[in-house]
Amino acid sequence: LGHVDSLAPLLAASSVIVVPSLSEAFGLTAAEALALGVPVVASAVGGLPDIVVDGQTGLLVPASDAEAIAAAVSRLLDDAELARRLGAAGRERVSTRFTVERMVEGYLRVYEELAKG
Repeated sequence: LGHVDSLAPLLAASSVIVVPSLSEAFGLTAAEALALGVPVVASAVGGLPDIVVDGQTGLLVPASDAEAIAAAVSRLLDDAELARRLGAAGRERVSTRFTVERMVEGYLRVYEELAKG
């Protein structure tokens, strides 16, 4: 594709997003996909399970398990209702848990604790 200014239209047009990370601090790609209501299959590593709750907002698979990834993707492609439900729940989770306001609140709590000594 070359340079793409915005990935949102590409993510939104996808049936499923796969995040097969071996390690991941936060999982921005998963959060962005879920914010658009696209179901996610992700490795159960790092911060991904905080974003993708297995069976609720997406499907988690063991890292480096290509067969598990393929099975999870097939499951979502074969079950449109499951994919819709996971995508909708993911959108709700991201819109309530991963907002700028919550991030600022978290930083303020850390700073207040540090200021207390």
